[in-house]
Amino acid sequence: MITARTRFLKGLLAALFMLAILCGVGAVLAEEGITSTIEASGTDLTGPGSINVSIRVTNNSDVDFSEPITLYDPHGEVVKSFGDNGSLYLKAQEYRSWSGLYDVTEADLNEGRVSYTIHYNVVDETGLVFDATQELPIDLTYSGEQVRLSVESDGRLAFVDLEKRYPNQILLTVRPRSHDAVMLQGGRVLVLDSAGYVAQVLDQMPE
Repeated sequence: MITARTRFLKGLLAALFMLAILCGVGAVLAEEGITSTIEASGTDLTGPGSINVSIRVTNNSDVDFSEPITLYDPHGEVVKSFGDNGSLYLKAQEYRSWSGLYDVTEADLNEGRVSYTIHYNVVDETGLVFDATQELPIDLTYSGEQVRLSVESDGRLAFVDLEKRYPNQILLTVRPRSHDAVMLQGGRVLVLDSAGYVAQVLDQMPE
């Protein structure tokens, strides 16, 4: 016997199935409707400076795009010179280009990359609205003075992490080795840490 609860569950499953199909359609539209490309010059840098950026956004569909397309810079700020105060609309098969300068910072050089972002909404045939973004990365190259690192240790310190920082700094993180065990070898006393590394060599047993 089919109960009211059974009919409810079947209806709920059918609704979820249709929603999954619609979400799939929205994803395809977001992927194929709007495309964007980015080009940059002057990305080989010896220090902070400006690079030239060119972005092209295209509506590849046969339908006018009724939702605004907004461009954000690597700091997450709206690019006001893109379209009308940062946003624009594209008709079917239409494209728009934008060019400008971006000031690369020390933090950008440390990261080695910056990204612009295109943001827009996609409305499918049923009226559902899907949020869409496209990231446009730019790789940066630091060609200034390089750091040569030579580290010597008597075994008392353990390496933790190494971080390169623009322009010529290295952040080396170490920690003192623990003394967890001792052993005799060749008339010397070896002090070992928890990983079995020799932290110290002594002439006699420690007190």
